Amino acid sequence: REAADFLLNQMDVSYSDTLVIASAYYSNGWDYYLTHNGKYNDIHYVQTINGIDLSKFNVVYLFDVHVPLSNGEKELLNNSFNLGYQDSKSGVYKYVRK
Repeated sequence: REAADFLLNQMDVSYSDTLVIASAYYSNGWDYYLTHNGKYNDIHYVQTINGIDLSKFNVVYLFDVHVPLSNGEKELLNNSFNLGYQDSKSGVYKYVRK
């Protein structure tokens, strides 16, 4: 819940050039909470960056819990983005394109 609250308070989270990576999918409740049953814009999120064209995104939020990203995925992320912020309460990292 803390991660979803943090994300919902970010102005850019629903922008088309923002990607959210939640490495462990919780449930349909995650979808419901992130959109508050459609009251908020959909948030583009995935569980892995395998097969994702990172060049389409300028901001990536990472909620890396339970099933962390592989070292290869983290390297891909770090090659294109700088860590901009880490929220200690929610565990969400914000990466910004280099």
